[in-house]
Amino acid sequence: MNNSIGNKASAGNVFWAIYCFPYIMMTLLPSLKYSISYIVAGSFGLFAVLLIFFKRYDLRNRIGIIAILGTVVGILAFILGNAGANDIANTPINYLRFLLPSLLLLNVTGLKRKAQWLVWFFSALILFYVAYTTWRATAENPMIARLLASGSDDSVLTMYRLNNIGGFEICYAIGMTFSAWVALAFDCKKRIIKLIFVFLAIITFVFVISVQYMTLLLLCLLSVFVVLIKRPGNALSKIVFVVIAMVMFFSMSTILRWIAETGVESQIYSKLIHMADFFDGNSSITETTSRALLYKSAFLEFLSSPIWGVAQSRHAAVSHSTILGIACNTGIIGLMVYAFLIKSCYLVTKSILQEYNITLSTYYVTFISFVVLLFLNPIQYSYEISFVVFMFIPLTLILFYGYFEGGNERNESVEN
Repeated sequence: MNNSIGNKASAGNVFWAIYCFPYIMMTLLPSLKYSISYIVAGSFGLFAVLLIFFKRYDLRNRIGIIAILGTVVGILAFILGNAGANDIANTPINYLRFLLPSLLLLNVTGLKRKAQWLVWFFSALILFYVAYTTWRATAENPMIARLLASGSDDSVLTMYRLNNIGGFEICYAIGMTFSAWVALAFDCKKRIIKLIFVFLAIITFVFVISVQYMTLLLLCLLSVFVVLIKRPGNALSKIVFVVIAMVMFFSMSTILRWIAETGVESQIYSKLIHMADFFDGNSSITETTSRALLYKSAFLEFLSSPIWGVAQSRHAAVSHSTILGIACNTGIIGLMVYAFLIKSCYLVTKSILQEYNITLSTYYVTFISFVVLLFLNPIQYSYEISFVVFMFIPLTLILFYGYFEGGNERNESVEN
């Protein structure tokens, strides 16, 4: 009987180990993402969620509630004229696909240690391969990453995607790793590993500058400030880090002007200079970015019908904000459902990290950056970002903290 159970568990582990590789490629490689139909990609993700739904009784209620509430949101958006009939089915599928990375993390951490490393190395390889191809493309066209964010089917842009040049989603996903590399560089005790993380932090930051997403750049800088301030230590060290963070903050205009002079495209140059002027107190936020006007317009529209959203909303699709877009589309009802989805992703991931005795301060920085990004950009369908935040970075913390921080008994038992 025990052998039978063991064989089933082993077979299940093999399945999840195999499943992860095509999932990672379909999620992170632009050439596959834009070549595979939505039906195929959605079915592939939904298949895994359904397996976990029937296998894990402790997650069954949460998955079922997300599916039901997602359907309700889809129906509401359809009634208001903000979505088509197909979105009644697509909305819950999209929500479940966003949840999937945290569910996969649960299964990956059940694998043997070598299999966990294999999944991590494969993920890191794909991420940095796309970062490299995108970085090379920016040498030819500094605006290519921003142009690819348009979603246009232009033949030239399609060629770039087929060559795995990343657009908005994957660029932000790669940038979200920056604070984790910095934190691990501080915390790892082995010098060679520390140097590896310093190298990863440097090349990630160079990548962030090259793709010219200013919001991503500022998010990376602010997340590092938080990492420095939240590092464990005595009161004196914390004061030193706070002083360093304050000096860097008040030097932000100088930093932005320096970046602007590194040869960025003229439109980005203008934005960086305006942002530097803002930090100097020489301009208002509305002069610095047109997004502030989009946010304001979307928020005012939301206030006109806050409970269930605005019929035929003019700003839901153009608010440039996940939170404000949902608020206009389906009101407080949609916001509460989406909050439940994000909370579910977070709680599943957090519970796994706690089982491995991982210090959560580093992951808090990543998650807070993700939440801030929800207000600043439309990322509700960015499965690359969900993968990095709820699977790749947590798995990184589990593997590296387990080896170099000590006291991680569960890691040792899993390896055995």
